[in-house]
Amino acid sequence: AKDEMPGRLCEVKYKEISKEEGRFITMIYNSSDMIEKIISEACDRFRLTEREGEILNCVIRGLSNADVSRKLFISVPTVKKHLANIYEKMDIEGKHQVISTIVR
Repeated sequence: AKDEMPGRLCEVKYKEISKEEGRFITMIYNSSDMIEKIISEACDRFRLTEREGEILNCVIRGLSNADVSRKLFISVPTVKKHLANIYEKMDIEGKHQVISTIVR
């Protein structure tokens, strides 16, 4: 069920799941504003350049390297170089670790 909450920056969807040991509530946030805030905080925290922040934004949204290159008008090797710099600054090995590292 969808529940819009006044005063929030995002749309929140709640799903209740019953289990023998109790009730769990899963909240799924869907908001460009929230993603932008998370990226901004990550850029500050990991000292990413503006371009690295743009690349990070694309990665979080699930774009492929080819999609990023087209969107930002840069070559795929340049995207890969920026990603390597991001991974080094975040002390991670790849895209699969980006979100978990940001939310820590």
